[in-house]
Amino acid sequence: MRRVALVTLGCKLNQADTEAIRFAFERAGYESVPFSKDIAADVYIVNTCSVTGSTDHQCRQILRRAVAMKSGNPGSVVVATGCYSQVNPEEIESIIPGVDIISGTLEKDRIPELVDEFIKRKTGVPRRAVGDVSKQTEFRVMEIEGMEGRDRAFLRIQEGCDRRCSYCIVPIARGKERSAPMDAAVGMAARLAANGYEEIALTGVHIGRYGRGSDDNKTLADLLSALHGVDGVRRIRLGSIDPGEISPDFLSALSNCRDKICGHFHVSMQSGDDSILRMMRRGYTSDEFRRAVEALREIFPDAAIGADVIV
Repeated sequence: MRRVALVTLGCKLNQADTEAIRFAFERAGYESVPFSKDIAADVYIVNTCSVTGSTDHQCRQILRRAVAMKSGNPGSVVVATGCYSQVNPEEIESIIPGVDIISGTLEKDRIPELVDEFIKRKTGVPRRAVGDVSKQTEFRVMEIEGMEGRDRAFLRIQEGCDRRCSYCIVPIARGKERSAPMDAAVGMAARLAANGYEEIALTGVHIGRYGRGSDDNKTLADLLSALHGVDGVRRIRLGSIDPGEISPDFLSALSNCRDKICGHFHVSMQSGDDSILRMMRRGYTSDEFRRAVEALREIFPDAAIGADVIV
């Protein structure tokens, strides 16, 4: 049986993507093994991140590790995918010889196919498959059966970002906002629950803007209400949400579903200084952040509140 080894850098959305890639390879007849020099694999996949310069550096280090492992296993294939591959494919190709396939964020659902094509061509010439993510308008559903080594499952409900914060590369790497059709998201949650995952963590670039870029005209409040009724789902955990997305409808849904909503909320802050927030083009003030947290506290008095701060 052929073996695939995967490693993930970056956010929970990337982790969800990796599990979908793993599942696709397992359906194609591969065995998933740890990403380790002590265990040979036929395919090494690095799901990259590009949120900071130091993250880019870490991606290059791990790709070089994958190439080194490949040298001890002739015939194996190294794949770079994800945000760093989307933004800097030329850099990977020029400074890390030995990477066989460079796949962007749009092509993650095609990686088993790309690997098969590369092996059949037998040319050894690197294959670059990086599409124009800025033109993508449809959410691509990537199925998973669970999360390896975890007792909670990440449910990928949203992709991309239409905002243009001054410091952020995500819109370039992930493209426009797209949302999973609600029936697909609920169906995936039901399958995960049937596989024993009682906690579902909703993930995306902007889960608070769920519904945008789809034909459903649904909102995150609608999705929470639907997931609340899924048999076997005992806990629903929310990913990061912006202060402006904590709307009356959203708060009402939280209140109605609070027996299953985890009492932990990560509210994007970035700075407590209004002038910095304006320069960042964040679209809210420190007072709006404060009022959003207070509104959450009214429903969940003992909630844990997390925040990012850039200094």
